[in-house]
Amino acid sequence: MNAPEHYIPLDVSSPLRACKNVDSPPLWIDRSEGEYLIDQDGNKYIDFMYAFGPLILGYNHPEICKAIKAQVDKGILFGTASKIEHKLASLIVHSTESIERIRFVNSGTEAVMSAVRLARAYTRRTKVMTFIGGYHGHSDLFIKGEPVSAGLDPAIRNAVSQCEYNNLDRIEKQLVSQEFSCVIIEPIACNMSLILPEDNFLSELRRLCDKTKTVLIFDEVISGFRFGFGSVANQLGIHADLYTFGKIIGGGTPIGALAGSKCYFNLLAMEQVLQGGTFSGNPLSMAAGVATLEILQDIKIYQSLDKKGLYLDKLHRDSSFLTRLQLVRFHSTFSFQFRSTPARNYQEASSTGYDEYGYIYRACRNAGIHLTPDLLEPIHLSVATSEASIKKLISTVELALNEFDQSHQRSKLTTTSQNRELSTSS
Repeated sequence: MNAPEHYIPLDVSSPLRACKNVDSPPLWIDRSEGEYLIDQDGNKYIDFMYAFGPLILGYNHPEICKAIKAQVDKGILFGTASKIEHKLASLIVHSTESIERIRFVNSGTEAVMSAVRLARAYTRRTKVMTFIGGYHGHSDLFIKGEPVSAGLDPAIRNAVSQCEYNNLDRIEKQLVSQEFSCVIIEPIACNMSLILPEDNFLSELRRLCDKTKTVLIFDEVISGFRFGFGSVANQLGIHADLYTFGKIIGGGTPIGALAGSKCYFNLLAMEQVLQGGTFSGNPLSMAAGVATLEILQDIKIYQSLDKKGLYLDKLHRDSSFLTRLQLVRFHSTFSFQFRSTPARNYQEASSTGYDEYGYIYRACRNAGIHLTPDLLEPIHLSVATSEASIKKLISTVELALNEFDQSHQRSKLTTTSQNRELSTSS
């Protein structure tokens, strides 16, 4: 395509789309259908990113498109209460036993900001505990480290303490020695590759929060409705006080939500805590969300996704890279980790594999496969994903890794030969 005018920094409105972390140019997409992205030249890509997770049913699902079009005919935006908003609220509240109330916002970042504000107001405490490598949006409170720290308020950042995921000893020491308003965590850590909680990690975290009267917030912007209908708490058997949702509950439209026990939401009802927005609960997002969740109420949807995940596991076990490359999976989400064992925390997940993943990403893209453009972002299956596409993915990854190894072996031999020549000449 012809180069555009660069009015948008990096040509994208969210930085990972620039594909700098995999040494590639941005992918310019014109349309989508099912499991495919189609660029402006008509090239089709089998997608395993699904817009960073929202499109669990695949692209342009007919029921979602029908619901959006019907709502457009009725009205795009009202700025009032509406029945469609309460219908989506009812579906989410009844999905998880520990959810009694909900408020809609426009993004995961906004949902987290509001949930933390509620926790602070309820506890009358300020400090927040997060986990190293976790991502809870781009507000000042949750951005840590260089090179993206410019412009952040240091006073706000000082209110946050970080712990290592799966490290209960460190968490207990901090919770007992300081007063925290809340602990916010992805119960399945999808934003640091894919890190699974160890057997007693979340149950002990729940106990420690109860002991110290600290609000436990599950950030389920990715995991909510991804692994089953409702919060992943339904599968894990450990419930939070507050939840944040996004992505899937909007069916591909902008959305976020904070939910949980009514004792926290009474602060909103009494207008002691401010939360609002022009587009919060907008009817287009509500209609898309209702259509999506009504489809996902059928347990067969999640069973079919799990079946595809098992097929992915089988192909990985039969591959030549079984011991070198971990395929870590939880239901329909997975990641590649270049380790002999699955990572337990961000430090382990981020310690190696960037060159290999970049090579795999580029090889897949050349083969008509689209992956997430960052090693630490999760990869997803959808209802639209076919077994043939999963098979093509694994075979392409296998070929790419073999080519990567051969290339690096040739590079090592060339370097060794050059060093010998230099030694001889000297």
